[in-house]
Amino acid sequence: MTRKRLSDLLRTEQQKNHTHADEPLCEETAVEEATTPTKAQEPQRTTRRSATKADLEVTIAELKVQLSEAQQASAAYQQASAQARVRIEELERQLAAAHRTPADSLHQLQAKLDAVQQEALQLAQANSRLLEEIKSLKQEPSPTKPTAAIRPVVPKPLPASRPRLSVPTAEPTDAQIPDWML
Repeated sequence: MTRKRLSDLLRTEQQKNHTHADEPLCEETAVEEATTPTKAQEPQRTTRRSATKADLEVTIAELKVQLSEAQQASAAYQQASAQARVRIEELERQLAAAHRTPADSLHQLQAKLDAVQQEALQLAQANSRLLEEIKSLKQEPSPTKPTAAIRPVVPKPLPASRPRLSVPTAEPTDAQIPDWML
């Protein structure tokens, strides 16, 4: 029922528009009709012309030039990218070397320190034995005949870069002997 009413309303509106189409509704529509050219007054439109062979050749030449420029730019970017990658790898190696060097030298120095401490401990033990022997020899009367049982302990020579320890000539007291040697 409503559909019929809508369709009826549309028909009536169309009929009204056809009857009033001859009369302008307002001044603006009248001005527009007066300014629009009629079909006879319009210039004839040319149909879209297809591209000629010469136009296509010019377009192809321009596209080839653009392609070569794009390829050159791409090659330049690839070269710059490769150089950047090489530089990054070089910097990473330098960074790794910089981080590795202090750790390695620290381990080397620690190993050298341990070796020097072991040698110092051995020398201190040898010195303390010599001091005990000296004390025992002073307490005992000197024998007329040297015994073969007493052999002097000769410490290993230290490398030139290490300072040599001096052997005390006088008998040291307990206060003069460092605690680590006792």
